[in-house]
Amino acid sequence: MTALCVRRLLRTKYLLIMKTRVLKLKTLAILLVVAVVSICLFTACEEKEDDMKRWECVSDGFKITLDMYESVNKFYTTVNNTSQMTLLLGDDSWYHFQMNGDTMTILQIGDYTIPDYYDPPRWIISKPSYNVMVMDYFGTMPDDGSIKSEYLFNLK
Repeated sequence: MTALCVRRLLRTKYLLIMKTRVLKLKTLAILLVVAVVSICLFTACEEKEDDMKRWECVSDGFKITLDMYESVNKFYTTVNNTSQMTLLLGDDSWYHFQMNGDTMTILQIGDYTIPDYYDPPRWIISKPSYNVMVMDYFGTMPDDGSIKSEYLFNLK
């Protein structure tokens, strides 16, 4: 073989090795990006699940469960009422709210958005401890005692 053929052969071999290395580096970079994105998405979903707090109010003849998502200002209610008491929270309903200090203003119940010209339901929220929450209705109600307006919830 002539020296020219040997140089061309070495040059071709060198280019092939370089192309292979570049391809490996590109593949490694793509895998790294996919791994980082997957971890970020998994962490974001996990944080949203952890955001939900389940509160439970059990009293004479009724049980109310609130699945509260404070970061997105909404909660879901499940009510089991066997008492004669009228409750201010409905069964199987999503409530969207806005907090202003210790006052929770209900903006939407299920698919029904409360119009601006109505006085929306308001609750005074107090938390005597981390695992206890008191919701006290703030508004006009009949004074005959047939409607329960204060609820004591425990964190589950």
